[in-house]
Amino acid sequence: MDKAHSSRYVIERLNENYGYYLRASEAVEYGHTRFQEMEVFDTPMFGRMLRLDRVFMTSEK
Repeated sequence: MDKAHSSRYVIERLNENYGYYLRASEAVEYGHTRFQEMEVFDTPMFGRMLRLDRVFMTSEK
């Protein structure tokens, strides 16, 4: 995510009818290797989020 676009929606499409979207308030980090693309961004509701290969990484406590 480019720092110039400091507020945008980040989308994970599940199929042609369903998906998730989150509003990202700030891009924290972006990088990629030969194997994967990585994004870290802040969201107003969930705090800091990690996305690998355009898939949200989530966990439960």
